[in-house]
Amino acid sequence: MKFVAYIDREGTTWAPLERAPGDPIVIEVHPDIRFEDAVSEALRAAGIDVEEFFFCPHFLRSADEPNPEIVPYPMAVVAEDGEFLWTEGARDRMTLSDLQRAREAGFFTGDPRGVFLDRLMGFDGVIPGWDEFFKWLLEFAFLGGVGQFVAFLRRKYKRWQDRGATSPYAFLDIVVARDEWDRRDLSQLLGLNEQEATDLLTSMGFGAAGDDPDRWTPSPDPNISALRRKIIEDYLRRRHVHEDEHGEQGEPES
Repeated sequence: MKFVAYIDREGTTWAPLERAPGDPIVIEVHPDIRFEDAVSEALRAAGIDVEEFFFCPHFLRSADEPNPEIVPYPMAVVAEDGEFLWTEGARDRMTLSDLQRAREAGFFTGDPRGVFLDRLMGFDGVIPGWDEFFKWLLEFAFLGGVGQFVAFLRRKYKRWQDRGATSPYAFLDIVVARDEWDRRDLSQLLGLNEQEATDLLTSMGFGAAGDDPDRWTPSPDPNISALRRKIIEDYLRRRHVHEDEHGEQGEPES
């Protein structure tokens, strides 16, 4: 398959582009190639020393269009075993096939065959991890479900951490902030059994919707869904506001 790379050779500051500029490098790759290997091959084909410069990858809406739209980097892909591989800490493990599965499942809006390589000039900050999130949650122990939610995460987060979830942010964005879940999909993507998926959804303030026991949506009862709202409106919003001000690699406020 063809892999298309637009390359920023000069370096940019924090002014994200909407479309990939210039002319692309096009190489032939195998669909199961690791994404980082495809990027390295494209850089070498362009005559760039991959050891000397750091390029931040952004995906294209369509690799078939000239100067295509740039889309957000996926927070997770779907690995061959059907579970999430979280890109925050597993970019060096994901393949183009993983990206394609994520696209088909609706977790990625880009084209696995196309990338814009942004030459960044620096790095700012360290992202807080799971322990910081647990401490923040326990400040709101008075909210319904907090104890159950924390206990569940403490039992399971290391599995996701081993699959790249070095912080809770992608998990919160994808799982907690989602407006509807099929319990079977959640079980597969997070490596849970049916009861574990039920426990997680319940602790997040979700409830079975209608006659389908596998379709879960946020409870209309504000007392039940208070924890989910708190996470979205306070914890996630604080993270995203900081990104808007300082770029996606900035350090979130504590």
